[in-house]
Amino acid sequence: MIVRQYEVGSFEIFCYLVGDEKRGEGLFIDPADEAELLLSEAESYGIKIKYILNTHSHIDHIMGNAEMVRRTQAQILIHEKDAPNL
Repeated sequence: MIVRQYEVGSFEIFCYLVGDEKRGEGLFIDPADEAELLLSEAESYGIKIKYILNTHSHIDHIMGNAEMVRRTQAQILIHEKDAPNL
């Protein structure tokens, strides 16, 4: 199991990579920015991003969603009460 923390974007948000090395799959939590860097990190561990987990819908936590989805086709996960805010 891989768990790594990254400080990204102009808001300096903590983003997390969580991955299963055996399955080669993982997710990012709050990918606020710097998709290229984050995806490069995931690739270095042999991890394909399947999900993007947003802890909440504040712009500083979700502003990297679109680029991350474009590059990975990952599914976005967020609490159902916060989903309309995306």
